Amino acid sequence: MKIRLLRSFVVLAEVRNFRRAAARLDLSQAALSRQMASLERAVGVALLERSPRGTELTPAGRQLCADAMSILASLERATAGVRLIASGKAGMPGQISACDSGYPSSPEPTARHARHGSRTAGAKRI
Repeated sequence: MKIRLLRSFVVLAEVRNFRRAAARLDLSQAALSRQMASLERAVGVALLERSPRGTELTPAGRQLCADAMSILASLERATAGVRLIASGKAGMPGQISACDSGYPSSPEPTARHARHGSRTAGAKRI
């Protein structure tokens, strides 16, 4: 799933109108319609209910909208954070990142995680 599709979906969900959303995104209505069809194919469910009065979100669309807003906010925070670190204006002293620990990022702790706790041998402090 592409970030561009999520951004477009969130804008459409906010304004509930293809014409206004397309104008806000600087797209044609046809391009936005194709994007939404692509997004619906990607998730395998209908996200929008189109009518002459406007566009409404299905229950699945409401869920995706909430999740997409969270994903986009996280992406913006991550982008801002790495830019600050790259500029030398910020850092993360004393924190260990999963990227430094050598462990896969997964919701299930591995046996090694259980033995060593949250701090792992050889993990780098950044």
